[in-house]
Amino acid sequence: MDLQQTYLSAQFLTFACKIKRDLRLSIDPKMFSIWPEARFSMSSFYKPSRLQPYDIEAVFNSFYPDAHSVLFPSARAGLSAILSVHFSRNDHVWIPPYASYCVISSIGLVATPTPKMSPEIEATLIFHQWGYAHKPKIRGLVIEDSVDTLIASKGCVFPNDGRYELLSLPKIFGCLFGGVVLCQNAADADVLRRVRDQRTILKWGHIFNRLMAKYSKASLLNWHNSEAENGFLPATVCDDVMGKITALDTLVVDRKNKLDLIKGANLKTFGKISDTRLPTCVAIDSEILNKNSVDLTAYCRHFSPGQDFTSLKKVLPLAVHKDILCHELEQSLEIFYC
Repeated sequence: MDLQQTYLSAQFLTFACKIKRDLRLSIDPKMFSIWPEARFSMSSFYKPSRLQPYDIEAVFNSFYPDAHSVLFPSARAGLSAILSVHFSRNDHVWIPPYASYCVISSIGLVATPTPKMSPEIEATLIFHQWGYAHKPKIRGLVIEDSVDTLIASKGCVFPNDGRYELLSLPKIFGCLFGGVVLCQNAADADVLRRVRDQRTILKWGHIFNRLMAKYSKASLLNWHNSEAENGFLPATVCDDVMGKITALDTLVVDRKNKLDLIKGANLKTFGKISDTRLPTCVAIDSEILNKNSVDLTAYCRHFSPGQDFTSLKKVLPLAVHKDILCHELEQSLEIFYC
C-alpha cells in the first residue's frame, strides 16, 4: 500500500509540475522573444525639441570614442547607404544563412546578396547573431552587423576590424526609430551623412506608416518597402531616441545580472559572451527540452555554435533584453528543473 501511495504521489507531482510549466509558458511567451518591443513616446510630438542627428551622434561618440557615429532612421537605411557609396548591381555581397528579408532587400537595392563565399565577393556582412561576436570567413569590405548587440560604454567595437558596424536602436534600446553606423574613420562618416541628407523623398507620411504599422498591414508594407531609402530624422524622432539611449549604463548592469542568473542555473548554452558586448538572448541547448518533456520547439531557432556559420544548430533563445525583468527570468529558469 505504501508503495502504491508513493507511486501515485510521484505521478501527481509530475503532472502538477507539467501544469505549472505550461501555465507559466502561457503567461510569459516574451521570454523567448529575440528583441524588446519597440515603443514611441507620443509626448515627443508635443515637446519643443530642437534635437538634431548630430546631438545623438555626439552621445554615441562619447560611448564609443574609437568610432565615428552616423545616425540613420534605421540600420537597414544605414546599410543601403554604405553599399551605395562603394558598390553597384554587379557586385556580390556575402550574407549569412537565413538572413532576414530586411537585410536581403536592403542589399538588393544596390548590389547582389549571396550566401555563397567565392572569389567574386566584394563585401562581407558579418552577422553577430543575437549579440554573439562571430568570425566567419571574410572577403572584401567588412560590415559588422551588430544590430542587436548591447555594447557597453568604452566597450569593444569592430571585433573583426570592419570598416563599418551597424547598430539597431529598436533592437537594443526599444526605440521605434533609429539606426547607427559606426565608422572607423571620419571621412567615411562625412560621406554617409551626405548620403543621408540627400534622401529627401520620405517625410511625415513615412513616419505615420511606422506608427500605424502595428495596426495596419498596409502601413507596415509601405514602411518596409521603402525604409531602406529613408533619411528623414525630425526633432521628434531624435527626442524619443535621446530619451532612451541615455540609459545605456543601466541596461548594461541589468543585462549582466540576468546573464549571471543563467550562468548560475548551470544550463548547457552555446556561444562565448564578451565582457563588453552583451547578447539580447542566450542560446540554450534545445536537447534539454526533450529531457524535461517541455514542448518549446516553436520558439527554437538556428544558431552557429562555432560562431562562424560553418554549421548551424537548433537552440532555444532565452531573452535577457530590456523587457525581461530579473524575477521573470528566475521563474522561467524553473521550467528546466521541473
